[in-house]
Amino acid sequence: MKNEKRGKFLIKGIFMSMFLFICNTANISGQSYPAQNQLPNVSYQPYQQPAAALPGYLDTFTEPLSGSSITRITDSNTFGVTGQRLRHNYSKDQTWNSDETLIKMAGYPAAILDAETYEFLYWSDIPSYGRWSNLQPNIMFGTDGNTFVSHNVNTNRRTLLHTFSDYASVDFGYGEGNQDKFDRYVGLIGKNGNNTTLIVYDILNNVITGTKNIGTNGNQLDWFSVSQLGGFAVAQYKTGGTSATQGIKSYSINMTNERHIYHNPAHGDMGVDQNGKEVIVEYGGESEWNSGFSLYMARLDGQGVTKLFPYINGKGIWGGHISTRNTNRPGWAYISEQCCPTNPVAPAEIFAIKLDNSGTIERYGKHNSAPSTYLHETQVVPNRNGTKMIFASNWNDSRVIGQSGSPSFVLEYPQASQGMTVNAGNDIAICLGQSTNLTAYGTGGTNFSWNTGATTQNIEVNPTETTTYTVTLTNPSGDTISDDVIVTVNPIPVANAGNDVTINSGGSTTLTATGGSTYLWNTNATTAQLTVSPTETTTYTVQVMKNGCSSEDTVIVSVAPLPIEADAGDDVAICYGETVTLTASGGSNYVWSTGEASQSITVSPLSSTNYTVTVSNGQASASDSVLVTVTPLPIANAGNDMTIASGESATLTASGGNSYVWNTGATTASISVSPTQTTTYSAVVTKNNCSSEDTVTVTVETSNPPITASAGDDVTICENTSTILSATGGTSYEWSTGETTSSIEVSPASTTTYYVMVSDGTSSDSDSVVVNVNPLPNVNAGNDMTIVNGESATLTATGGNTYLWNTGETTSSISVNPSQTTTYSVVATQNNCSSEDSVTVTVNPAQTTIEASAGNDVTICKNTSTTLTASGGSSYSWSTGETTQSIEVSPVNTTTYTVVVSEGDASGSASVTVTVSPLPVAVTSSEVTIEYGQFITLSASGGTSYLWSTGETTQQISVSPTFTSVYTVEVSKNGCSVVKDVQVNVVELVYADAGEDVEVCSDSSEDSSATLRATGGLYYQWSTGETTQSITVSPTETTSYEVTVSNGFSVETDSVNVIVNPCLSTMNPTPEDYITEMMVFPNPATSEINVKVSGMSNDTTVRLFDMLGRLIQTEALGVTSNGVVTKKINVSNYPRGMMLVSITQNGKVITKKIILK
Repeated sequence: MKNEKRGKFLIKGIFMSMFLFICNTANISGQSYPAQNQLPNVSYQPYQQPAAALPGYLDTFTEPLSGSSITRITDSNTFGVTGQRLRHNYSKDQTWNSDETLIKMAGYPAAILDAETYEFLYWSDIPSYGRWSNLQPNIMFGTDGNTFVSHNVNTNRRTLLHTFSDYASVDFGYGEGNQDKFDRYVGLIGKNGNNTTLIVYDILNNVITGTKNIGTNGNQLDWFSVSQLGGFAVAQYKTGGTSATQGIKSYSINMTNERHIYHNPAHGDMGVDQNGKEVIVEYGGESEWNSGFSLYMARLDGQGVTKLFPYINGKGIWGGHISTRNTNRPGWAYISEQCCPTNPVAPAEIFAIKLDNSGTIERYGKHNSAPSTYLHETQVVPNRNGTKMIFASNWNDSRVIGQSGSPSFVLEYPQASQGMTVNAGNDIAICLGQSTNLTAYGTGGTNFSWNTGATTQNIEVNPTETTTYTVTLTNPSGDTISDDVIVTVNPIPVANAGNDVTINSGGSTTLTATGGSTYLWNTNATTAQLTVSPTETTTYTVQVMKNGCSSEDTVIVSVAPLPIEADAGDDVAICYGETVTLTASGGSNYVWSTGEASQSITVSPLSSTNYTVTVSNGQASASDSVLVTVTPLPIANAGNDMTIASGESATLTASGGNSYVWNTGATTASISVSPTQTTTYSAVVTKNNCSSEDTVTVTVETSNPPITASAGDDVTICENTSTILSATGGTSYEWSTGETTSSIEVSPASTTTYYVMVSDGTSSDSDSVVVNVNPLPNVNAGNDMTIVNGESATLTATGGNTYLWNTGETTSSISVNPSQTTTYSVVATQNNCSSEDSVTVTVNPAQTTIEASAGNDVTICKNTSTTLTASGGSSYSWSTGETTQSIEVSPVNTTTYTVVVSEGDASGSASVTVTVSPLPVAVTSSEVTIEYGQFITLSASGGTSYLWSTGETTQQISVSPTFTSVYTVEVSKNGCSVVKDVQVNVVELVYADAGEDVEVCSDSSEDSSATLRATGGLYYQWSTGETTQSITVSPTETTSYEVTVSNGFSVETDSVNVIVNPCLSTMNPTPEDYITEMMVFPNPATSEINVKVSGMSNDTTVRLFDMLGRLIQTEALGVTSNGVVTKKINVSNYPRGMMLVSITQNGKVITKKIILK
């Protein structure tokens, strides 16, 4: 006889409705934990497979290692959770809500469970990477597009908190981010294409406190989050190292002051160590540990690394996961160690390790996940107290190992009964002007009250001096208990960066800060003194820190420029009338006394002049001058003009200088010349490096001989042209045309003789010239003509001796083949005279030829269609009557289609054949029934290839479905296919249950009969010989009844006792004597549900409703003497989803929700 093990959940649910169980901080009052052990002293055992089979849904058993209870809270592949590993919840994703009344199962939408009874409550469409609020029980935070939202899981409504309009989307830390425990800061990742920005958002004040753009390095980022207490933002990159995109970096909450925390990124989580410092706990990479076998923690303020779990007896820790979601129990990290591949210290164990260097651990139990691939790693997530843990495990079950979603479990360490306790938290220190959150924890009471007058568990205070705050916890009886917490207010240090200072360019100075115990300059230096050498005036900022408080001061270092050395250049001498370029140096800006503002100027003074330039560099200036001396030009004199007779010589003498150069090349003051004709001589006179020039003319007198007139040679010209006639022999001319120039232009219409009279003043002569006029040729290029495109034409020109066409050809006849109407011109030449004519060849288009195409022949399967497309013209007419270019056809038999294609007046036709292939005749197995866990071979025939809905491509497949399933096979042959179904009915395993023992009383006036109902199969055989599921018996003494239960494949036997007691009273219980309760399991279910009702006083009916409220099934329940009855109901034929189960008893309606999967 089987016993139910579910009473504890009912009791827990009743107590949860009475008071809220909340834990404490460093030493949590009222909470129990396993014994603490030192790592070297722990005796670990090799991995052993679990002794028991996979626990049933909501079954609880005791973990031998620690006495903890383990309860299975989901089935395999429940709630749509099919992640790659056995991670129903990431180790950084807190599963319990803030008051630990709800559990979120990962997935979208998320399944929300009762945190005490583990009963499914409802679905909620949570946002991406939804994280429970740490203060509001029904609220989750998450992202949606480029917005950050809060989501009420109960009402399934969202509230927009902030839109990040500068980004296309924002992400909650790549799935491993969290807000701080005060729900104030959150780390987000902004995306614009490939550009990535790290963002810290202040939820409380709705502002962005800081950003850091990492450009296109977003694909190297592993995750980004704020720390647990909100003091830091942390980025972990995918690869190890110390570069900008390697290892782990921390930042101040405004995304400044980057620190390199650790070089080896791995699995880990951020928490708080035993000293209250924020840390990250990860698998390590120290050389003395071995990179895969160690645990370490690193301070987020960059103050060092602590080893937590080194080698023990040559073994280390391997492949596990770390969670510090125990935010109300800081100083501990919870570890889930993997099983076997590299011989770890603690195989398949769940334990907590103390975050100091003591090597202290607490052992909670085994997760029993058998060794498998990386897909079967187990993560553990503690609740905020660290007294419960949720994890997933394959439990060494071969069926589960083959699945992607495994059952979930809750491990709960037993808690000792406690009286009233209260804890106001650890004393803390803040800086003047800051505020802090105080959170009280306690047990045994319901109402918190502070000496500030606040009545909430969490308060925010802003004292101006050190203050003691008292919290009082009160229970319903009026009993109270109090605790104090001291908030120490440290003054803000007075930062002093020193007086402003001025240095020369290129110099340095030492800055000294005072007022604190540590210092941080904006150069990242951390010493009180800082030596700087700025190249320009610079402001330096120092952050002064003392007792955890800080302030800033600045100092300005002014940089004075070096003195200016102005240089206007060397003095220079020029000759009168010359120009010179003056160039200054020594600065960047120049202004001359002339008003010009360039480095170089060009001047041409008339007398010696001093030029001044002012040189500056934007900060200083200086002046210099340069003298330009002007030397006067010498007065050159080449002497008076003179006349000589032909054949005589003359002496020319120049004066006015120190040196002379004649145009004859002579360099003496006097030269002798003998010109044959009148000549002008020039002399360049130089004095003081300046020169001037003068000339003298020597006239040569000769006797005048008789002149000879010449009108030039006779010339020949063409009609309508002109020519130039030039006469020579004298100084004056007179033509027969009346013109008196030596040259004239004439255009005679016919051959003409021209006369000219030539004179030199003393004598004269005459001459004549003949201009012969040739007529122009009468050129003819022929008549215009018309051809068809592609033809050629012969053009013939006449009227000349030679010809030149515009095609370049020089024959009288040419052949042309233009593609369009063209005009051809020809120049004809005769007697050196030319004229031009043209001819036009008109080209008409050739007749269009149509090349019609109906496309390639095609083959289709029967009952399908194909599209035929024609080409080659602009209009189409098919044999089907359609006139579109493309048509869709579905022939029953092979058919030839014809199309007429037209383009203008031309047309053509083409045809295409559509061959119709028959479908294969598919034959499959008939519908079959198997027992759960059995395999069956399904076969198909009629084709040449096969594709099953399982993905297999063989003719036969072997299947073992866990519930009634329909398998589909696609049978193909000759490119055609048909689809057939075959149903495999699955009969549940026999689970014989004769029901609970029944007690009746024996008395002549009492009915001592009892109704026995068996469940767990399809067929029943009682020891009484009856074969119905229910029988009625009336024993006179205590009797055991046995039932054999069968499903058609196997049998199982169970028994039930009917205990006969003497009747002590004739009074019947009234309905008020019963408290009716109903439990429905399993939930979720696949094919059957069990409805167990206790406290029944009369017969009732179980009613099943769908989510629209429609009644879909009823089942009768008969009352028993002990008021307890269990009814098994088949639900395999209903759609998957949600269903309501309801009974009515004593005027009370009890309803439960179940999930069909």
